[in-house]
Formats: sequence, C-alpha cells, structure tokens
Amino acid sequence: MALDVTPSAIALVRRIVSSHLQLWGDGLDALTDRALLAVSELLTNVCEHTVGDPSGRRSACLLVQRIPGGICVNIRDSDPREPALLAPSDTDESGRGLVLVRAISDGFGISPNRAGKDVWVSLLHPQADADSPTA
Repeated sequence: MALDVTPSAIALVRRIVSSHLQLWGDGLDALTDRALLAVSELLTNVCEHTVGDPSGRRSACLLVQRIPGGICVNIRDSDPREPALLAPSDTDESGRGLVLVRAISDGFGISPNRAGKDVWVSLLHPQADADSPTA
C-alpha cells in the first residue's frame, strides 16, 4: 500500500492492518496488538523524521506479508538515513519508538535500497514459538 504519511493516515492504516489480520485467520489476529504498535511507530518515524518532497509530503509503502508462523511488516520510505535507536531517559517524552518495536518483535532490521530504506519487523504467533524445535 502506497500512502502519504500523516497522523490521520496512520490511524486509517492501523484499521486496515487489523482487518487484514482478522480476515487472514489462522490465529493471526493474535498478532494484532503488536502489529498495530509496529505500524504506528514505524509510520510515525516516517512522519516525523524523514525529509518530505518539495511539497512537504512524506510518502511510504507498507507491505504486510504472511510468513511461516506469523507476519512481516515492512515500511519503505525514500529517506536513506537509518532511524536512530535511542536510549531515552525516564523523563524523555519521545525516543522510545524503535526501542518498543524491537522489544515486541521477533525480528527487526533496516535494509538500504536504491530508493531509500526498508524498515521491517517479523512477528511470530505465540503458538509458532512453542512449536519450534528450539523452544
């Protein structure tokens, strides 16, 4: 999904992602809370920290994919700068987004590309974790 990233668009995208997870079934709706938090935080980073086009618009592409045992959420934007993983203090009012995303995800990464970067998280269904041979 290509979108102009605005605070109101983030709320709409959250509803779309929630609906998709519900429609896909297979217990993927158990990942909804974590997926919505990841989508919100990653799109907020685009909204607040990327350079807009000449008209000030910030665009991104969202891809939510089913993967074995869960989903992968990928946000692609045109800013090549990697998001900074901060260590906020207890009194800081911001800077916790990526810390939260990494804490709730089963995988996290940033991949540069010719157009900018992809920031992705993988979220595994709790049952998939219990069934894995390393659990």
